Parts: sequence; structure tokens; C-alpha cells
Amino acid sequence: MVILRLFLLLTLSSFAACVYFNTYYNARKHFHQAEKLRQEHEQKQLGIAEEKRRPSAAANTLYDQAARKSSRILEQHKDSDLVDDAMFLLGRAFYWQGDYLSAARTFEELESNFPDGPFLDRARYWRGLCYEGQRTKSEARSIYRTLMSVGSGELASEAGYRLGEMAFSEENYAAAIQEFQATLEAFPRAEIRSALWLRLGEAIFALGDSTRYGEALSAFGEVRNENPSKLEEYRAGLISGRVLYALGKEEEALRTYEKLLKEGRFRPFEGQTRLQIGQHYLDLDLVDEALGEFEQVRDDFPNSPSSAMALYRTAQVQLQEFGNLEQAREYLLEVGREKRDSEAAVLAQETTAYMTQLDRLVYRVHRADSLLADSLATLADSLARGVEVTAGDTVVGAHQDTTAITMGKVPRPDSLLAGDSGRAAPGTAPPELEAAGSNPAGGRVAGSLERITAGSDREEKSPDWFFKKGDSSMGESPARTVEIFEDLFEIAELYRGRLAQPDSSLRYYQEVARRFPNSVQLPRILYSMAWVHLEMKEDLEAGRPYLERLIEEYSASDHANAARSYLGLEEWQTDEEKAAARFVDIEGLRMQDVEALDLYVPLLDSLSRQYPNAPTSAKAAFLAASSYENAGADSAEAERRYERLLRDFPESPFARMVEERRNAREDGFLVKLERGLKSVGGQLGPGEHVEAIAVEPDSLDSAALARKYFGFALRAHRRGD
Repeated sequence: MVILRLFLLLTLSSFAACVYFNTYYNARKHFHQAEKLRQEHEQKQLGIAEEKRRPSAAANTLYDQAARKSSRILEQHKDSDLVDDAMFLLGRAFYWQGDYLSAARTFEELESNFPDGPFLDRARYWRGLCYEGQRTKSEARSIYRTLMSVGSGELASEAGYRLGEMAFSEENYAAAIQEFQATLEAFPRAEIRSALWLRLGEAIFALGDSTRYGEALSAFGEVRNENPSKLEEYRAGLISGRVLYALGKEEEALRTYEKLLKEGRFRPFEGQTRLQIGQHYLDLDLVDEALGEFEQVRDDFPNSPSSAMALYRTAQVQLQEFGNLEQAREYLLEVGREKRDSEAAVLAQETTAYMTQLDRLVYRVHRADSLLADSLATLADSLARGVEVTAGDTVVGAHQDTTAITMGKVPRPDSLLAGDSGRAAPGTAPPELEAAGSNPAGGRVAGSLERITAGSDREEKSPDWFFKKGDSSMGESPARTVEIFEDLFEIAELYRGRLAQPDSSLRYYQEVARRFPNSVQLPRILYSMAWVHLEMKEDLEAGRPYLERLIEEYSASDHANAARSYLGLEEWQTDEEKAAARFVDIEGLRMQDVEALDLYVPLLDSLSRQYPNAPTSAKAAFLAASSYENAGADSAEAERRYERLLRDFPESPFARMVEERRNAREDGFLVKLERGLKSVGGQLGPGEHVEAIAVEPDSLDSAALARKYFGFALRAHRRGD
């Protein structure tokens, strides 16, 4: 009988062991399958910025299954010998699903419960990775430095590698160089030395110091001596070519790329090599040769990330070199069909979105010009009949010119608006808007903006035109004027920063300056134009006059200081810095007695007058108006000051706040909000009621803030809170 009981106990114990071992075995199987899918997915997304990468849904499902089975061991078999194994697997499954908080807690518990276990250092390292994922980089660095000093084996060198990677991702290349060098010196037999040398070379190159490019080439040479992977050796050779080009050794750089093509073991990377050769030709302005390389990539490697990138590069050439918008659009659309989950597909989607945004902005400006032209035509007719007409606050007499303001400059052929590319002419709605019947002018808009694309093709070489002040738009409300300004400015910025069209960008900056000669943004516009000449067109002689005139005409602005820095001159204290310092003093006086308006409001007014172009001046004007509204209870004076703020500082964020305040009044926002609050409350109990705390939205209770908290309340109500 005793023997039988002992046999049953052993059988049950063996059965329980089999159960939890099978559970762990299945968890590990799912985890390894997930790892394989994730790595394959990451290979497809090489080159895509980390924040734009999409996780693999299939891999996440398997990680979730692995996590569930690991959790079952922790819940049902706490005394088993696989608890630490299950915790380590669970933490990594959480990490790869992006649940860094749960992963960090799991690794921390593993360290606490098994301080002498085999996973201690590895759990600590993975906890550092979790802190990186959570953007708590100081804690991650602390863990990595600890591992470098007390860790064992490859984990210590891996920790040093992570320190370098963190510095590199922050674009602190000098620190990255130090971290990679320190790790190489501390661990002369580390298995990852080839990766360390590769990243060291890349960090030196990214530093942008041409005197150190030789060090970068030496680092890439060391990669080959450290038993590198095929990819590491290839990247070392490819980036060596880029360094040689940066040193002015174009022919040697090309020979480096051609050598990579001849190496049989680098055959899998031939598409990338030819893409680099095509870019090399583009940098040398050999456009036909570049297009030939891109075409060969498309022919030899169809449906690959390389062919998708070749299509994208071809679209960029059509856009930037030939100004052929329709062909560029066709190539961009083809990129997604070629390889949907590639880096090129992401870039193509972004570029297409920018082009669509550009179309909408241009159409909005044309439409505004069309409406203004109609108003001017009516005005001209009235003047011809001898009728006095008022436009805004201005009485317009028969002596004034009613023609639309025009501009005699034209984009060079790189403009998306130029000529015979097959797209709709300037002044027509984008196809999607025209199809919806959104063009009130019925097709071509008779606006002044289209004259940007008409005239001679002379390039503007002097900023003298910039300082010839004209008249701003006639009869426009401050809010509408700001909208037009912002649209035009955004068009210029899109051409400059997103579509790399320097000449089109310059023309729109010119148009903004011509239409709004008194804008506080003129220093910014002028500096942007200088930057286009200096950085995009690499024409120092064309850019220098803009910087010099900026310093001369707007000497106390931030952008004048930026110009001084570019020219190696000493910076000045700006008007904004002076105004901000005075505002702090006035604010201190106001806080002593907010109702003593006669003590601090005159000082705020003086500040606004003395520094009219400083952002703090708008803030001072708003504070003076809101003080009359809130502390002084003088609504008439407050309204008068708000109107003056709209007139004097139309481009400031405070002007938008005033407009929103006015719109909230006109739309009956408070009444709607009160009804909404009552509907949320439902049936009120005895003695309960809902009442509005504020009579109207003001500077202390803005409409935007009210909407936000109302949204919070609705969500809480739906949850039953």
C-alpha cells in the first residue's frame, strides 16, 4: 500500500512537471516564431525612421501567445524550476510588443527574486532597453554603465554599444565617438567589435568635421579586420565611398562603388549600390546617367525595396530637376505598387501628401484673390460712377489704383507651377476640389498670384526689392489677412523644406514680403531666403546680401543675430529679450495688486509701443486688455483694446485668442455648453442644479479650454465615472 501511494505521488509529480514543461516549451516555440517574423519584418523596413516603422501584426500575435503561456507558469506553477526562465521570456515578449512598462517590471522582479540566477545581468540589460523605449534615458545609461564595469562577457560590450547608439540617436556625435572608442578599448576581444568600428566610422562622418574624415576611413578599414558580417562589411565599403566624395575624391568614390558591384558576395546588395551610384551622378549634376542607374535597378530587381527606391528617386528628379509634376505624381503612385512596406513607399506617401497640401493652399490663395478681384471690380465700377465707397475703415477715393498688385518675377523651371507639365494651370482648383464644385469662379481664377508664374526668367540676385515697401491688401479683415499670409508662407516653406524647390520657394517668399510689407515676420522671411541661397543653392555671393541687409534693417531681431552668427559677427541683445525682461518686472508689479490698473497698464502700453515687433509686446497688449475685462470690470475699454490688438498684432497667437473669443460670443457657445452640461447631468436629484460659472469665455476661461474639459466630462460620463 505504501509502495502504491509512493508510486501515485511520483506519477502525479511527473505529470505536473510535464504540464508546466510543455507549457514553457510552447511559450518558447511561439516566442522563436515571433522572433523570426519580427526580424524578417525589420529587414523590410530598413532605412525607415524608427518612429514611422509599423510593427508586424503576426509577430505581435505570437508574442502575445508566448506571454500568456509564460504567465500561466507563474500563476499555476510558482514552485517549478522554470519560473525564472518563464519570467525572462515574458519580459522580452512584453518588450517586443512595445509594453515597456510591464517588461521593465518583469525584469526588475526577476532580478529581485533570483539575485544569484543565470539571468541577472541579462535581465538588467533588457531593463535598460525598456528604459530606452520609455525615453527615460538617464536610467538606461546608469544600467549600461553598471554593466560595463561589473557585467560579464558580451553583455558588457553590448552595454557600451548601447551607450554609443543613444548618443548617436540624439545627434550628439562627439559623445557617440567617445562611447564607441571607450568600448573598443575596454573589450579588445568582444564579438561585436566589427559593429563598434562601423558605428564609430559613421559617427565621425556624421560629425561633419572634414579634418576627421581620414579617421572615419580608418575605422571602416578596421571593420574588415574583425570578422564582420556580410552586411557590416558592405556598409563599411558603401559609406567609405560617401566619405571619399565628401573629401572631393569623386573618381575614387565611384571606383569604390564599382568594386562593390564586382564582389560576388555583395550581389544581394547590388540594388542599393546602384542607387548610391545614381545619387553620386546626381550630386555631380549628371542627371541622365543617374536616371540610367535608377532604371537599371527597376529592371534588374523588380518588386524589391531597391526598385521602389529607384522609382522614388526618379520622381524626385522629375520634380526637382525638370519641374514635371504629373510625371512625378505617376512615379510616386507607382512606388506603393512596387513595394508597399518599403522606406520608399513611406517617403512617396509623404511627398504626395505635401503636393496635395500645396495644391490646396495655392487654390485657397487664388480663391481669395478671385474674391478680392471681384470686390475691386465692383469698387472700380462705383468709382467710375462717382460713388464714394468704404472698404473696412478706409474711405476709398477715385484717385486710388484698383488694379490687382502684380509681380514681375517668375519661378525658374523647377517650380511646380511652371508651364507645360500637364497639370491644371495656376488659378484652377485641385481636381478633388473642382470635382466637388468648390471653385466659385467656375474654373480659372482672376487673381494676382498667377502672375508669379508669368514674365521673364531672370533670377533675383539682389535683395533691394525686399525693402521697397508697398501697400498691403485692401479692405481685408485682420483675421482674413493673417490666413492669406499663413497660406502663402506655408507654400514657400513646403517648397523649401519638403519639396526642395529653391527657386519656387524664393518666389513665394518674395510674394509674401510684397503683399505684407509691414509684417513682423519679414526678418524670418528674409533669413529664409538667405538660407535658400546659402544652403540649397550653395551660392554664398547671392545669400550674403540678404544677411547683411537683415542685420542693417532688423538689427535687434533674433534673425539678425542668426545672420551675425553665420557671418562670424558678435551677437546683440534683441528687442524680444529686452521686452521679456521688462515684462517680468511689470508682471511682478501687477501681482502685488491686480486691481491697481493705473500702476501697471501704462507700463504695458509703453512696452508695446517701444518694441512693436517683439512677441512679448502682443502679450503685454493682451494682458492690458484682459486686465480691464477681469480686474477693472470695464468691458467697453477691454473691447477697444482687443480691437487695437487685432489691428496692431494680427499675426500673434493673442490675436487668434481674441478672434476665438469673439466667435464664441457670436455663436452662442456658452448657451450650447450649458445645454450640453445639463444633458450630461441627466435627471437631477432634489437640491441639485447645473449652473454656468463663467458668464462668457474670456482670457481666464477660453473656449478651447472649455471644449477640452467638456470632452473629458463626456468620456467620464460614458464610463460611468
